[in-house]
Amino acid sequence: MRKVLRFFEYEKVKFNQVYFDAITGKELFLKDYGPSLRKYHTKMDGLYYELMDNGLRFKEHVGVIQIDDLTIEVLPKIDRQVKSQDKVKQRLKWHDVLLEMLKECRFLLPESADYAHLKLKSNHVLELYFEKYVAELEELLHRGLIKKYVNVQENCNALKGRLLFNQHVQRNSIHAQRFYVSHSLYSSSHLLHQVLKQALVVVKGLSGFSRLTERINTLLSVWPVGAEVKITEAVFNKLVINRKTKPYQEAILIARMILLNYHPDLRGGSQNVFALMFNMNALWEEFIFQRLKSLQKEFNWKVSNQKQIKYWTGEKGSKKLIPDIIIECQTTKRVMVIDTKWKCPVNLKPDDHDLRQLLSYKLYFKGDLSYLLYPGSESGGLIQGAYHNQAHRTKAPVFLEELGRGSGLIFLDVLQDHNLISKKKFSLDKTLLTVRERLAE
Repeated sequence: MRKVLRFFEYEKVKFNQVYFDAITGKELFLKDYGPSLRKYHTKMDGLYYELMDNGLRFKEHVGVIQIDDLTIEVLPKIDRQVKSQDKVKQRLKWHDVLLEMLKECRFLLPESADYAHLKLKSNHVLELYFEKYVAELEELLHRGLIKKYVNVQENCNALKGRLLFNQHVQRNSIHAQRFYVSHSLYSSSHLLHQVLKQALVVVKGLSGFSRLTERINTLLSVWPVGAEVKITEAVFNKLVINRKTKPYQEAILIARMILLNYHPDLRGGSQNVFALMFNMNALWEEFIFQRLKSLQKEFNWKVSNQKQIKYWTGEKGSKKLIPDIIIECQTTKRVMVIDTKWKCPVNLKPDDHDLRQLLSYKLYFKGDLSYLLYPGSESGGLIQGAYHNQAHRTKAPVFLEELGRGSGLIFLDVLQDHNLISKKKFSLDKTLLTVRERLAE
């Protein structure tokens, strides 16, 4: 049975300290996994955590790191001032929030018909991915695996295709009845199926869920046989999605995630590492964008992201402004610029850098409203503010008067079950209704 430990982002972890399994409650030590964690830190250039004296400290990435039979979940968290007796409950709550955010951002591919059969309250994030992948391959097998023309070199008893003379002479000097040829074969043993099978083999080794083992073994027994492929990014770039391979799209996405994040111990060790980590700032931005986009019809908005404007050009190149989210009210044509921030501002006041960044977005994109959007605080709601529209000494207007208004901070509480967790309740959130009213004025 797999061991599961849950920690928060930026939490410090000691290798010689006692921790408790999130599922069984049994005591666990990280000491035996220390060498693998140090080695993986070096391999990833310290991307996910930094090493300390006899321990580590996680960074802004959340997700899962699996080392053989140990699964370490790194969870998002805003309010870290929690009493020790509440930590188990808090970790479970944030575990569910992470799953919901991944699902909303399509990192769990919720639009699939099979997603409804997956259990949201799973032991950990990887189980969702693995079960989803197995379900995708089962569906492909049920639909019928596609065939492609592949080039085959082999000895045949009849001449077909192109004779490979040099190899023919070497192999058939005493077998005149045979021909070593290169020809095309319409087969299901091609690159696409080879890659999917290799990912399935990895899932079998990583998965500790007995209910998946039989399904995986069944798939492996009937899946087309093929030579092992050396997995690189270039291999997946060759797998073009067209009308014929469209049903394979989700399976390829998950296989890509599995194979490119799997790090086997090639030096004879026994601890393989698999990591599935997401930058929390990017995840929060995508989560908010998807939720706001779902409100377009109800609020009569046009929601877009990643719009770009050049704001500086020099001899060595140019710089661009890329705000997180832009909302345009279809009736009034007023524009709102939102910059998402995954952090809690001190005393509910934004820092100077964030305000300057928001001001540049507001000016260049002609925003009537501009807001910094933070995850929830106990006060929640909307805090209004304004940029002063006066030049130094002369007090002449710096920009259009209307651009100096309508700025502030938005707080949306991700821990409230009837707020971000529920899409229906989210659309009725008082804060957003207030923002909608101001955008419609």
